[in-house]
Amino acid sequence: MSLIRAILESCDITSAALMAFFTLHESAVSDCEGVRPFSSEPTGRFGGLDAGPSMRAKARTITVQVEHVNTVLERVLSSTEIIDLLKIDTEGSEVATVRAIEPRLLARIRHIVIESRDHRMQIDGFRTEARCDAVRFTSEKLSG
Repeated sequence: MSLIRAILESCDITSAALMAFFTLHESAVSDCEGVRPFSSEPTGRFGGLDAGPSMRAKARTITVQVEHVNTVLERVLSSTEIIDLLKIDTEGSEVATVRAIEPRLLARIRHIVIESRDHRMQIDGFRTEARCDAVRFTSEKLSG
């Protein structure tokens, strides 16, 4: 049994009614694809695909399958016209992941929320709002 499935079972999220609302893909999402090392510090709370040298020195590293963000968005958008809210938490590669989204896919996303201290980031066709470490992008075309 995978770690993710064990966590879902411990949270009692395995009932058929709830499982109908999502599909679990045990992979990371980023601006690239393939198999990559994922490092986390000893508590497991902080980590990422692009861990710096200070984290790698004391980190536990595993190998993970990585899917490109456009592949994931294409899969979702094959069954719906619009994504109302896309929340990206890729442990440090949020900006690169958002920048990798193709314009034709961005055109079908209403809001994007990421963790980033870079409050100056802009996406064409989106308004930017920044608070603390969160940045929200709202589509000018789809927001009404």
